[in-house]
Amino acid sequence: MNSDEVRTIYCCQCAGEVEAYRIDAMELYPHRPDLFHKHFWRCPHCRNYVGCHPDTTKPLGCIPTYELMKARGHIHALIDPIWKTKMMSRRQVYARLSTALGYVFHNGEIRSIEEARKVYRTAREVFASKLSESHKCKHEWETHTSSEPVAAGVHVERYVQCFRCGEIREDKQRKRG
Repeated sequence: MNSDEVRTIYCCQCAGEVEAYRIDAMELYPHRPDLFHKHFWRCPHCRNYVGCHPDTTKPLGCIPTYELMKARGHIHALIDPIWKTKMMSRRQVYARLSTALGYVFHNGEIRSIEEARKVYRTAREVFASKLSESHKCKHEWETHTSSEPVAAGVHVERYVQCFRCGEIREDKQRKRG
């Protein structure tokens, strides 16, 4: 740990600014020598981390939760092929998405799953004509529950929602209590 290097970064898990400390990739990925040259910033409280821009110690954004890191990856998987295949420049992709969202978009600054879902849905709408068949939603379901008091007691209804497109379906397994 390089505890002598500290930087104030927003941590999504802790919901506030933290004094993150810099660590090297060897601490996170000891089995990946190909990453040893990379740097990361770690929250001292929840121990989540964020990577750095190439060849720098500048963080890529705020410190995400594991789920948020995964969500950001889904967004990259959706929009990166558009600029990587040269349908549009990277700058154009981010500019168009920023206009649609109403703020300057940067994937590393997404702070919540709800925001990630909004960005993903907006990107699907904005770039619908650019997305190939391979970008049709491959549902990834998350289970949710909601309680509503009823005369006979508490009814817990379970439903599933696709992280990628937001589609909601009733869960086939329902609990009643």
